[in-house]
Amino acid sequence: MTSTPSSVDSQGLCPVQDGLVRDGPVRDGSVPDSLTQDIPAPPSSAHILTNPTGPCGQEHTGSHKSPCPSGSGASAQTDPDCSSDGTVPSVKLSSNPKSCETQKTPPKRRFASVAKKVIMQERLRRAEEDLGQHYLLLADEKDTEKNNHLAVSWFIKAAKQGRKGAAKILRRCWIQKRGITSENEADVRKLSTESKFELAVRKAAMMMYWKLNPDRKSKVAVAEMLENVSQVNTAPGLYVLYQISIVYSTLALILFYFSKQMVDLDDFVEMTKNYAQGIVQSTPANDDTKDTGKSKSSERLSSRYQTWENFKTLTSLLTRFEPGLDVEQAETNFGWNNLEQYIYFIISVFFVIFTFPVADKGWIPCSELSTVAIFFTVISYHSLSPAAAMYARKAMLIEVASFLCGLTHFLPEKMTALRLLGHTFATVPLGESVVLKLSLPCLLYAYLFFLIFRMAMLRGFRGTYCFLVPYLVCFMWCEFSVVLLQHSSAVGLIRTCVAYFLFLFALPVLAFGLATMLFIQLFKWFLELELTKVIVTLIVCAIPVTLRLWTRFSTSILDVARSLTHRGPVKLILLCISMVLLFFAVYLYYAEGQKVYNSTLTWHQYSEACGPPSWKSKGMAQTQIFCSHLYGHRVTWTGRFKHVRVAETENGAHSVINMLPVFMGDWLRCLYGETYPKCEPKNATEEEELCEIKALAKHTCHVKRFDSYRFEVTVGIIYEGRPEMEDPARDILLMASHEFRQVLFNLEPGNLVEFSTKLEGRLGAKAPAFELKAIHCLDCTSSLLTGGRQVKIERNWRRTTLRALKFAFDFFFSPILSAKIST
Repeated sequence: MTSTPSSVDSQGLCPVQDGLVRDGPVRDGSVPDSLTQDIPAPPSSAHILTNPTGPCGQEHTGSHKSPCPSGSGASAQTDPDCSSDGTVPSVKLSSNPKSCETQKTPPKRRFASVAKKVIMQERLRRAEEDLGQHYLLLADEKDTEKNNHLAVSWFIKAAKQGRKGAAKILRRCWIQKRGITSENEADVRKLSTESKFELAVRKAAMMMYWKLNPDRKSKVAVAEMLENVSQVNTAPGLYVLYQISIVYSTLALILFYFSKQMVDLDDFVEMTKNYAQGIVQSTPANDDTKDTGKSKSSERLSSRYQTWENFKTLTSLLTRFEPGLDVEQAETNFGWNNLEQYIYFIISVFFVIFTFPVADKGWIPCSELSTVAIFFTVISYHSLSPAAAMYARKAMLIEVASFLCGLTHFLPEKMTALRLLGHTFATVPLGESVVLKLSLPCLLYAYLFFLIFRMAMLRGFRGTYCFLVPYLVCFMWCEFSVVLLQHSSAVGLIRTCVAYFLFLFALPVLAFGLATMLFIQLFKWFLELELTKVIVTLIVCAIPVTLRLWTRFSTSILDVARSLTHRGPVKLILLCISMVLLFFAVYLYYAEGQKVYNSTLTWHQYSEACGPPSWKSKGMAQTQIFCSHLYGHRVTWTGRFKHVRVAETENGAHSVINMLPVFMGDWLRCLYGETYPKCEPKNATEEEELCEIKALAKHTCHVKRFDSYRFEVTVGIIYEGRPEMEDPARDILLMASHEFRQVLFNLEPGNLVEFSTKLEGRLGAKAPAFELKAIHCLDCTSSLLTGGRQVKIERNWRRTTLRALKFAFDFFFSPILSAKIST
């Protein structure tokens, strides 16, 4: 059992000499004689703070031995508790019932006794810090390692009591590596990095812990702590009952996330400190269901208001024990640590904003999604901080009014007065791509930005993100509802309301109907497909589900993923992705600058400048350099089709099967492919050819239906009235994708075709190859070819990106500003 540096009274507390507290060794540079002796290591926190006197009827005979000031001086005699051997004798408490009765003191005396204990504990905390400073000075003279270790041990005890000076000295010891060992390294690192706010919360949490643990037990049950909640509120009145209920719910919520049944001082302090900083877990620590599904942003946003109320109750409770606690700093920490779900939501919103304008609205249930967006707008509004509730309420009303004014253009033209509410009176161009609109919605939106600015000024721009980021989420939900309502119809909204009504009140019937339909569809699927193919498909689909269930009960992979998110590789990957997106955006404009639409360059002009005549006069190399100036021209020419051949063949299924073992590859080839037909007279011509190739093939089945071809089409130039002028050296090659397969297979040599292409590649060389964009047969008799023009499906990435950028700009700034981008 370790011992205390001074005498121990009957209360288990260490009274400290006033001279040691007021005029410590650091202030005057001198050290009392009683402290120059070898004082042992500091006692445990339980020994210092707990009261060894138990309840009446119990007897404690613990050996609370602590060294008294040794030596022959009077200091040893002034302490009445010191025995002749220099230790404090054990304290024996009587178990006489009468003594219990004598302990019942009046309220005034009880208050004086409690105040005395508080003062003595405060003196003890200062004594611990002074002892640590004494040992630091002593380490410069002798036993450096030992005294530094003792000094750090005392500073750890003082810092755990919330002493700011001890934490500051610990930080200096950590930097200088004085007294740091493997045993105290973790405590020193943790306590030395705590801020003033954390130290204040630590001190208040300790005092609250002893209030909730009046028996001064080293560990106390959670249920027992909740029973002592009434000890926290001492003011009389009916309002106290309401306060007790709030404090009870708050403390119950804090202790709910604790995985143990017994709580000690350090555990309670850490839990309170984390909660005061806004670090709140979504599920208890011992719950197996702490997966990502429980932490979805919409669910967490809906519970933020209650979490904020519990946080406010806790901070007001802590300020009773520590009036110097910075409440504004606590609210700032809470807001910052609870912005995670908002950040996730905003990131996902940007993806939605850029994909919505390019999506096919026929496949999006806008009416149903608009009602969902309105619901989450209300939920996110209720989760806003009460400090900015007035401005948020005005902002939401202004936003709704602006939206309603913008919908007035859908009204009949006879309603002129109402239509003026959304009429744009003038437009002022601000550059080439932005236009300022002057209208009533514009004025309302300008006032909205003023309200946002007022929100930021609530605390002198301190903790601005705590107000603006949650409001930005609410604003985005409101804007989504506006955009979705604009693409909805009255019939769709009525259908949505009826569907939600049926979903709420007829859910069992609806579930049974859906299950029946699903069973029927599965039964039809089993009848139409082979059983083995269905089983293999189900096994393949079950692989990700199995991995998901496995990672749910085995968190090793998830722990690795979480640890990687705080390391450099993830940041590097995100940086690379950002750079790729940036280069992609630059490429869009760079490629667009090279394109020349509706070029007037004819095939004859190209043939003369980049064909055989130029080869004879300049040479092919100089001709290619000269013709590179024509790169990027989009032309439409007419020529004579000569022949087509397959240039490349792609088959993903065939590539995968070839990587598998032979027996497995043959089985999958026959499972998902087709079997070569038997040689029978009744077979068609194509099947006869496959029958003949079966003898030469290595397998009995094939997967040729998954082939994707790339064709090479040869087209010759036409000289009207002079067929003899057609020179094969002037022919060009057109590279056609798989979608031109049907048209090319029906063309015959000599057909007149009109084609569109883009000049690129080996311009000025013999038989240059261009990408085929469109083709149309001019003299074909087949109905498959005369019906229209076959066009290559080509994505216009520049136009798509500009549309997305315009929508995103209007999403945030309309109706004040509007993007004017030519797409």
